[in-house]
Amino acid sequence: QKLAFTYGGGIHTYIGKKETVSGYPYQYARFTFIHVAGGAIYNPEKQVNIRLTTGPALSRFNGSTRFNVTAALSGSYNLTKRWGITPSVLMISETCAIPVWSAGLNASFAF
Repeated sequence: QKLAFTYGGGIHTYIGKKETVSGYPYQYARFTFIHVAGGAIYNPEKQVNIRLTTGPALSRFNGSTRFNVTAALSGSYNLTKRWGITPSVLMISETCAIPVWSAGLNASFAF
């Protein structure tokens, strides 16, 4: 099929960053979120696919848990029948903050 439904989920952890703000050292707290998502997958070639997914998530930051919405755009190139390389862009949004964007390069495995 060229176009189909897809779903997935995961857990991401950002360990925090140390920097100097106004001459004082500061460390951002760890940020972890768990998400599930559904969306569309497009297969333009046998070894290539592009996915767009969105869904709910729970995040944990500085001792509080919040509801979030995520969206991801990713594509895979299959190196073998089961293994591929997957670049992706992920957006995490909650009502009281600006969206967090991250980009990554992952290995993927098909069941």
